[in-house]
Amino acid sequence: VLFPDAEGQLLLGLAESYKHAGHNNEAVTLTERGLRCPTDTPAIRAQLYAIRAHAQLATDLKAAEQAAMDAIDLGVRAGVPAAVAFGNAARSVICRARGDLEEAVRIAREATAELERSCGAADQHHPEIWLGAALVAQDRFEEAEEIFAEGQRKAEQLGTAWSMPLWHYYRASLYFAQGRLAEVESESEAGLRIAERVGALQLSVPLKALLGRVAVLTDRMPLARDYLQQMQRMLAGGISVLRSEEHTSELQH
Repeated sequence: VLFPDAEGQLLLGLAESYKHAGHNNEAVTLTERGLRCPTDTPAIRAQLYAIRAHAQLATDLKAAEQAAMDAIDLGVRAGVPAAVAFGNAARSVICRARGDLEEAVRIAREATAELERSCGAADQHHPEIWLGAALVAQDRFEEAEEIFAEGQRKAEQLGTAWSMPLWHYYRASLYFAQGRLAEVESESEAGLRIAERVGALQLSVPLKALLGRVAVLTDRMPLARDYLQQMQRMLAGGISVLRSEEHTSELQH
């Protein structure tokens, strides 16, 4: 029999692993189990809510927003800056998905500031990823590229392998917005190799989507169809994608 805190910590780790693997529904289920554990440890609960928020970005933005607010509230009270930063990162994604770009940037800056105030405790969640993404959505390309470059350097120093596909994906998205198709392709291919190596399959679908879109724009339709079929197989196998990263329907058209 596990002690309550140990059980909650184990479920937290499992939920995070499932989320990175793209199995967001399973990640949500594991956070629900963790939140039902008879524990008085707000720190674990705050982190469970933060993981739940990011997992629910793929399925239910309203539920994700509530989970993010719970993570922030508990994280502030329990002194867990990582949960606060990650919760605000989820809120930034939600605002971006709704088209509220000014708020997406503002909240992502809050998350990044939380990282700085924590003296590195929140580093492992890299809220700069979502700040850069919000800036790209505002066409603030130079600022976003600087943030991505600095953020990736920090991630490489920390050895947070899970974040590497995200850096490549969002940099590739930046290049796509600028029409730099050759760089989109090289960044996406690099991100895809890492995603498959570390099991971060949630990013494999949008990375393949970007590669497929480049194939369409460069008149390589057989290759585009191949990427589409690969994506469809992954989605049919239970991989889910954040709504702000969905390009499958665009590729189908």
